[in-house]
Amino acid sequence: MTLRQRSVLKSQVVAAAVVLTVLFSGCRWIDRLFGRGQTTSQAFVLEAAKDYDVGPERGAITETDRGFPGPTAPDTAAPGTITIATMTLKSGRPRGSRQLLARITSDKDYPLMGIVEGQNYIWRNTWDSTAVAAATWVNTLTPAKYGKPDHVLTHDSRLNRYPAVESPHQPRLLKLIVNSIAFVACLDDPGCTSGHCGYY
Repeated sequence: MTLRQRSVLKSQVVAAAVVLTVLFSGCRWIDRLFGRGQTTSQAFVLEAAKDYDVGPERGAITETDRGFPGPTAPDTAAPGTITIATMTLKSGRPRGSRQLLARITSDKDYPLMGIVEGQNYIWRNTWDSTAVAAATWVNTLTPAKYGKPDHVLTHDSRLNRYPAVESPHQPRLLKLIVNSIAFVACLDDPGCTSGHCGYY
C-alpha cells in the first residue's frame, strides 16, 4: 500500500467515525425532541420490577356508577383488553423507599388515567400502610413505554363507594358505566370503609 493510499484510507476511517458520532448524537437529540427518552420514573419502575413477582392477570370489573366524580370518555375510547396484576416483592429482596403495587396491561391508550398501550405500573411513594400515612400517599401510574409521562392518581373522595376488600388483598380495575365510561384502580386503603379506595 502506497503512502497516498494509506492517507486516503485514514481519511475515510476518520470520516466514518465522525458520521457515526453525528448519527448517534442525532438519534439521542431526536429522542429528547419527541419525548422518547426514558424518564426517571420509568428507570425506577423497570429496575424495581425485577425484584417483584407478578400475579395472574385479572380483567376489569364492570359496575354502574352515575355519581362518579372523575373524567369520563365515550365507550369507544375503552381498551378492548385491559388487565391488572398484583406485584409482590420477592422473598429476600430489600425494600426500596417506594412500593410497586400493580401492573396494568392494555391494548389501547386510555389517557384519562394515564394508561398507555402496553404495560403500566402503579406505585406508591411509601411502604407505610397506616391510616395516618394513607392521608398523604401519592399513588402514581407510570407507563413502561419510553417518554410517556407519569399520571398521579386522584383519590376518589367517596370513602364508602368501592367493593369490599378481597382476601388476600388485591388491586382491582373497575370499568364504570357513568353516562359514558371511566376506568378506576381499586387499591387497598385503610381510609375507606371497605378497605378499598378508588383512584383514577
